[in-house]
Amino acid sequence: MEHEPAPAELVWMSSNIFAYIPTLPGPSLRVMLHLLGHQEPGGRIVATQQAIGDALGLHRSLVGTALQHLQFANIVFKQSNGVYWLNPMVASFRSPVEAIEAIAAMDEAHRLDQDDFEERYQNALRAHEQEKKRKAQTRQASKSPVDLASRRRKELKAVPD
Repeated sequence: MEHEPAPAELVWMSSNIFAYIPTLPGPSLRVMLHLLGHQEPGGRIVATQQAIGDALGLHRSLVGTALQHLQFANIVFKQSNGVYWLNPMVASFRSPVEAIEAIAAMDEAHRLDQDDFEERYQNALRAHEQEKKRKAQTRQASKSPVDLASRRRKELKAVPD
């Protein structure tokens, strides 16, 4: 006898969540909607990037980038590999009272109802891109120059006649 999965627990979620979405790339929006639909009450999500990608038909690396964007926007927080938390301002709860209590306990820096919400997201994104460039330049600078002529002579000597 085959068992049907238990129905999802009914939860309360504010429709105001859509007021807090910055100009995210499309894959980030898809991942966010997936997370909203697969969260535990309180906003906890246990899912690997691969599992999210499989569910959405996205490559794992694209899911990773999407999650980074959601983290820059303070919509998602990564607890550990495969464990994420939604910002209480977008998470679902068992009751409005639980939601209000969770939002009241938030760090002010993570609140989404700020006038500079979009600007903070764009600044975090810019800082990340600048850090990536700096790391790439550091890696490039640490590589020793290649003497191509010397390498070619060694390759030719290694080839038997």
